Amino acid sequence: MYDLNMISSVVKASVQNAYNLLEEAKILAINNRIERAYFLTVIAVEEMGKATMYYNSVQYGEDNNLFKNKFNKFKTKHTFKIFKSIILANHLKMDFSLDFSQIEILSKNIDNIKMSSLYVDIKDGEIVLPVISSDDFEKMFEFASMLMCKHLNF
Repeated sequence: MYDLNMISSVVKASVQNAYNLLEEAKILAINNRIERAYFLTVIAVEEMGKATMYYNSVQYGEDNNLFKNKFNKFKTKHTFKIFKSIILANHLKMDFSLDFSQIEILSKNIDNIKMSSLYVDIKDGEIVLPVISSDDFEKMFEFASMLMCKHLNF
């Protein structure tokens, strides 16, 4: 599928991009742009999930067609990249333990909140503005930061 140098480079680039996104999220949060900060934080988590996917691709080898098909299908799926990050955190025992169904639900919820943090919509005849609490942002940012530390230690 990809040679080891390419995989190593894309993992490093994804982690660097995630780091940059977290730095930008901090700037937004300091300036009370919590919704946008939350969005960038989740995108950083997705980048780390993608890095994990590329890293895992080494384990399966390039001749595994089933893996290649799944990899190409899922590397652009937001909820799956979030899922991979939570799986990694779960595996590394980062202060929580969830089963796969709980992780799947959590991944979808995080992605839904991410999307609602950016867009205005109409729901039940009312205008819905992007609103994320500081507490929700801080929890997500803390998770992303801990995950970043784990990636930097690989």
